[in-house]
Amino acid sequence: MKVAVILALTLAVVSAKTPAIKLNTGYEMPQIGIGTWQVKGAQATQEVKDALEVGYRHVDTAEIYANEKEVGAGIHAQINAGILKREDLFITTKVWPDGSNRQKALQTIHNSLKSLNVTYLDLVLVHFPHDNYAETYKGLEDAFNQKLVRSIGISNFDRAQIDHVLKTAKVKPAVNQINIHPKNNHDDTVNYSKQLGIAVTGYSPLGTGGLVKDPTLVAIGKKHNKSAAQVALRWQIERHLITIPKNVPLIRLNTGKEMPALGLGTWQTEGPEVTNAVREALEAGYRHIDTAWFYHNEGAVGKGIQQAIDKGVVTRDDIFITTKVWPRNMNRQTAFGIIKNSLKELNTSYVDLVLMHWPLRRARATADVYRGLEDAYNKQMVRSLGVSNFKPAEIETLMQTAKVKPSNNQIRIHPGFNQDNTVDYCKKHNISITGYSPLGTGTILDEPALVKIGKKYGKSPAQVAIRWQIQRGLIVIPKSTHKKRIVENFNVFDFQLTDKDMLEINSIKQNRIPDFWG
Repeated sequence: MKVAVILALTLAVVSAKTPAIKLNTGYEMPQIGIGTWQVKGAQATQEVKDALEVGYRHVDTAEIYANEKEVGAGIHAQINAGILKREDLFITTKVWPDGSNRQKALQTIHNSLKSLNVTYLDLVLVHFPHDNYAETYKGLEDAFNQKLVRSIGISNFDRAQIDHVLKTAKVKPAVNQINIHPKNNHDDTVNYSKQLGIAVTGYSPLGTGGLVKDPTLVAIGKKHNKSAAQVALRWQIERHLITIPKNVPLIRLNTGKEMPALGLGTWQTEGPEVTNAVREALEAGYRHIDTAWFYHNEGAVGKGIQQAIDKGVVTRDDIFITTKVWPRNMNRQTAFGIIKNSLKELNTSYVDLVLMHWPLRRARATADVYRGLEDAYNKQMVRSLGVSNFKPAEIETLMQTAKVKPSNNQIRIHPGFNQDNTVDYCKKHNISITGYSPLGTGTILDEPALVKIGKKYGKSPAQVAIRWQIQRGLIVIPKSTHKKRIVENFNVFDFQLTDKDMLEINSIKQNRIPDFWG
């Protein structure tokens, strides 16, 4: 589905005019906004443009999202197009408190005004109760007193942390933004905030995506001819909360197609086990499934996809399917035949991405197999092509004969095996990167840095390792056949690693993984 269509369906939970909550400053805040977490570059600009075009008037961003400039570009594109005026729009941003203080917080707000290209902000929040967050809040008060900000508030604060801020605050917080969805009501914090005259914004209103198949929400949705997602959003509205839905981040390929940044890997899983894993992953919110001819499981993967389609969880167009051609003893014709067979096994008329699984020792043989992939692309059996386990020199050689540029290179990446050289090369040449074995086949789960960082956010080392890849702008495909782990691996969109965290993970001692030739 197009982003604009998804946005319109989301906005359809309210009447023609979006309801608003009156803040304790007297300003009104639209109850539905568009979240921009994990969306960057041209994609952020386009998503904001689409949202404003279908009727959103509330945009949520943050300093740490590193997208304020692009969000601002989307806003001003629609202002210039005459769709709205600046005063029609409510803009929220946030100040990250780690390493901040009163002066730095004020400077951050000045930077946000410049990046967003506006003269004032409607709401600025202290992003987390980290470090000396009360001092950071004073910087927000300074911005409020200077009329740079119309309202100020907090995010992810519980009752005790709210009380701590209020002890020294001269401007009462107008909003507390917290993680709320039907399985995480946060009644205590919501009721306490309301009691104090502090409005509440709920982020991640669909949880990790699994709520779209919750039986209660589905049943209520059928009654009103609405989706489970729309019911979940309406539930927040009727609790008099503000809500900012956001989708799993997408990576735009050089073909123009979009690839979900998180997918399910299926290596070394076959039969009913992988069928169940694929279906459960799609029910949990995954929309990207990775398989390969060599895994001998495409038929079972296809069954899992079809089960999810038959249950109404997804349609085929909602899913991004990747498979791979094993090149050994292959040529142009046999590679094309393998792709035809993959379509049959997966029970689909097209696949979103086909990769050449390994480079061959002879460049001419590699080029011949890749031509078979190009034939499938030209016959519209495949929407994008790529490679796997290719180093920069091997890509350079392939590009001398390729007529369709690879759009993805899937390589082994995990903390302790960063693959910086290949990642940097591919990014430079507009080739996206997928990292497989993101947990190092389990070898990194006791890594002290991951354990320590995980404790700070209430996350597992595995979730930290997956999050690290996503914040590098990579696609990641953790593998599991256990429902609990499948869901846990997907639950990485409710926290953000700091620059310090990223540097610490980047600095883990690097291991050397031996080459493998197909």
